[in-house]
Amino acid sequence: MKNVGTAGNATAGTTIAVTVPAAGVAANNTVIVTFAMDPAAGTVSVADTRGNTYTSNADIVNGSGTSGVRTVILSARVTTALTSGNTITVTFPSVAAKAVSVNEFSGIAAGNVLDRTSTATGTSTAPTSMGPRRRSRPTSS
Repeated sequence: MKNVGTAGNATAGTTIAVTVPAAGVAANNTVIVTFAMDPAAGTVSVADTRGNTYTSNADIVNGSGTSGVRTVILSARVTTALTSGNTITVTFPSVAAKAVSVNEFSGIAAGNVLDRTSTATGTSTAPTSMGPRRRSRPTSS
């Protein structure tokens, strides 16, 4: 796991970007983008300079207005390597507060990178989670 970069600000806008550092991002690695913003409805998407395809994996809102947060997780299997100076840009509905963290993972098997997701919010002092449902796999006899 390697952190590619972070960015954040409290200035109204609809995009925020991370510039890829000197080490770049190798082809066949997976990039996971974690994006947090004031909770506004609308599409959140990610694009990079090299045209890799990003998929939304989780999207959850906790609270509302400036006392809430919307968190969106997106990922991409990098088919075209990112080099120093390339950018990874998040596009979203106009909000003031937002932050993004981009991380690179190697060694994740090709194919469907996402196995399971589960999201929840709450205020309990003893939180629990039902977690994602277990997937049953067919067996051969």
